[in-house]
Amino acid sequence: MSNMKASRKRPWGCRNIDRLPDAILEHVLSFLPTKEAVATSILSKRWRSIWTRVPVLDIQDSPSCKTNEELRKAFNQFVNRVLILNRVVALDKFRLNCDIIHGPPCLNTWTDSAIFHRDFVREVDISISPTQVSPIVELPSSLFRIKDLKVLKLSHGVLIDVPNSISVRFPSLKILHLDSVQYFNDESVSKLLGSCTVLEELSVTRYSQDKVRKFIINIPTLKNLNICHEFAPEFGSGDYELKINAPVLEYLDIVYAVFGLLHLESVFVRLIKAKIYLIGSTNISGFTNALQKIKSLSYDTSLNTLAPVKDDSFPQTQLQLKIFPGCWDVIRHFLVNCPHLEVLIFHKYPDIMANKPQHVSKCLTLFLRKVYCMEFRGHKRELEVVEFLLKNARALELVQIHSFAMSSESKLSCLPKLLEFPRLSETCKVEFK
Repeated sequence: MSNMKASRKRPWGCRNIDRLPDAILEHVLSFLPTKEAVATSILSKRWRSIWTRVPVLDIQDSPSCKTNEELRKAFNQFVNRVLILNRVVALDKFRLNCDIIHGPPCLNTWTDSAIFHRDFVREVDISISPTQVSPIVELPSSLFRIKDLKVLKLSHGVLIDVPNSISVRFPSLKILHLDSVQYFNDESVSKLLGSCTVLEELSVTRYSQDKVRKFIINIPTLKNLNICHEFAPEFGSGDYELKINAPVLEYLDIVYAVFGLLHLESVFVRLIKAKIYLIGSTNISGFTNALQKIKSLSYDTSLNTLAPVKDDSFPQTQLQLKIFPGCWDVIRHFLVNCPHLEVLIFHKYPDIMANKPQHVSKCLTLFLRKVYCMEFRGHKRELEVVEFLLKNARALELVQIHSFAMSSESKLSCLPKLLEFPRLSETCKVEFK
């Protein structure tokens, strides 16, 4: 009777979680950092060893380890114990997020112990916080021998030096993220990317001291590319180069704020969406040829950078163009050469009166259906852009104006002006958001 009363006082979850099979409990613990998973060993005799069969090692140190030597020693002992007691032969994920204060030999030993004696490892995620004294740690060669690896993520204080002594090949790798890592030289990039024979997603964030001048991406299977290459002027003298050859690419996101060359070598025949941000003295090669099949383009450029676009460069239908430039020449350049443009999104507004268009483009007269004016404040320049489009776009169905920064009084003052503008399209609606 007393046992029944005691069980009634316990929550349903506490009474029933022990009834779950080990496989489910191991799966649940795989979503926790390893430190928290190990902490469950005090719950009962059955829980003492469950964490040792969890197929995920998620090792994260505390920020206090950087300044507290006792905590650092305790953490080192904890990690060593975990790596000895973890029994799984197939690791779904190994994540190491630590400060370099633990020392490169220790960090490499942990990485080796986690991956070397497994039948296979599906994902490796290593992020090392560098210091001025110890800025980088070189990855162990065992990392380049994981044939079943599907996801590899490397961040910050990591040096990529692909050894010549071993044959590097990642025949199963689908996803590769390289965030602010350092490379031994240009060849290290080529070796690493060349070993990824089925890679589909590549994300690269570069920084000014990564020791690479020519970054060449030549991956026939790549579908998703996100690359940020943004250096301060003092780190670039015009000899940086980014080459992209990825014929089946579907999504492209480039931030290229550097003095150098951007070369798009292949025609992206499957490209669905691209976001391109250019600034500085970037020289662009192959722009229109590579993007001729694109459906949605977001193009952001500084005033002194204009991608070379030739006649009818984007002939396909249903093109969406999202542009941020501050001069009418850039916008007119695209309107003339995107004859089937259907959706146009403004984030900054050109000075249309400074250089009036000599003729109305084909897309305005026949195809442009929707215009979205973002960050609208009711300034004279913004009103002139809206007036020009309403006056010349025959097929226009909607002009939607987003004016979150305007006061209620400013909106009431601006709305009559917008409604008075003549419209070539009789069915066009003007919406104020």
